[in-house]
Amino acid sequence: LNLHYPQRSSRLIALDRADRAYVCGNQRTNGAECFAVEPGDEEPRWRVALERGDGKVAGGALVAGRLYVTTADGILYAIGEP
Repeated sequence: LNLHYPQRSSRLIALDRADRAYVCGNQRTNGAECFAVEPGDEEPRWRVALERGDGKVAGGALVAGRLYVTTADGILYAIGEP
């Protein structure tokens, strides 16, 4: 899977059973964001800005359909259906 996107310091956080990749990184101007993409996609399935802080993405995990992401400045995000 090759995908061009304007992020710096990006990290592949997880792959799910459908081969969907969950990637988080820092935009050039607006802080961190995460997105999901499947093989064959031209654009991400979804994209979410991480609104608090401006720290770099430190890591994360996919657990039971929810994406957990941490930043270097200590913020934990839980991304998924409510």
